[in-house]
Amino acid sequence: RLTMAVRAFADLDHVVVSDSEVERGEQGEPGYMVDTLEELLELPAMLGYDDLTVTSSLIVGADQAITLPTWHRFDRITELADVVVVRRPDATDDGHLDEALQLLRSEWGIAPRVVDMPSVPISSTRVREVAASGDRTALAELVPFAIAGCAAWIGRGQGSRRSPPGRDRRNQQSPAHCLARRGSDRGQERLSHRGARR
Repeated sequence: RLTMAVRAFADLDHVVVSDSEVERGEQGEPGYMVDTLEELLELPAMLGYDDLTVTSSLIVGADQAITLPTWHRFDRITELADVVVVRRPDATDDGHLDEALQLLRSEWGIAPRVVDMPSVPISSTRVREVAASGDRTALAELVPFAIAGCAAWIGRGQGSRRSPPGRDRRNQQSPAHCLARRGSDRGQERLSHRGARR
């Protein structure tokens, strides 16, 4: 997922794909969102932008909005970021979401912003099936062109599954064609961004 995210966003200015949670996982540490937010908010000062005012938003899907109060140190998360909930008409139980939003307002004192997005009739299952078939043309109609070259990787389900227990993810090699592309230097720069600033 990290590799595909880097490729998908590599050509967008002012966008950085963070690998902090992956790195913490490789070190045996839990990847809590609160730690990620605190780290990202420290970044401007670490880069020398001491006077920069930063406004952060935590964007989640409607299904995750329902579980937010159970997140680790959620009270701290509400101090660090505004909560934005993206609602899909084809994947949202409005009753449950309305209850969750009311709970966030009444018990946590926050008013999440709700953003409605158009229905996208594409499922991850369908993407993996097409990728497994090897039909690159059909795959390019479902996912951004930048990651269509990862067909073999997606088709094996590695885009959504964890490494087997006891297996170090850093020793797993994704297909070369999934990494070698125009602009990959920018993607690798983003991947190494966290380590470079230490």
